[in-house]
Amino acid sequence: VPASTRQPTRIVLKISKGASIHDLKRQIGSTFGGEDFHKRSSSAVVDMWQGKVYQMYDDHDSVGEIRGNDEVWLFEAPKDADELDDDAKAKAAKAAGTEATRRVV
Repeated sequence: VPASTRQPTRIVLKISKGASIHDLKRQIGSTFGGEDFHKRSSSAVVDMWQGKVYQMYDDHDSVGEIRGNDEVWLFEAPKDADELDDDAKAKAAKAAGTEATRRVV
């Protein structure tokens, strides 16, 4: 589920069972968010069952733990804008379809 207001995107990936969840996130990120995806968003990979989170996967977990009938979701959340540099803010805003804004204190 993207951090923006877009609808969830269903994808099918081929990845080695020996790969980590972190590898899976990077592959999804490079497909949809560009090379710096991991710098501008946080994400969680979860197994959903009956509309609820059944299991959360850690980055070091193996993709081999995912069974063929699992309903696996990646949820994306933007990192706090204050933690990003101006270039990353502009890229994140462009990806979300909005203009970057500065926080005035």
